[in-house]
Amino acid sequence: GIAGLIGSGKEAVGRTLAGLKKIESGEIILEGKKILPKSPAYSINQGIGFLPSDRNLEGLVLG
Repeated sequence: GIAGLIGSGKEAVGRTLAGLKKIESGEIILEGKKILPKSPAYSINQGIGFLPSDRNLEGLVLG
């Protein structure tokens, strides 16, 4: 999991890992492999999930 203070960027990192936000710069290395989360379906297939801070506002998507 990812933890941090409010405003520290953990939500943006989570959205990027989950394929909900495009990577603006840099790269993601997960367990020694470079990944490019193109979509939520791709991230789910890679074993990556995301729980938004306000599930009532954004809903819940199961893969």
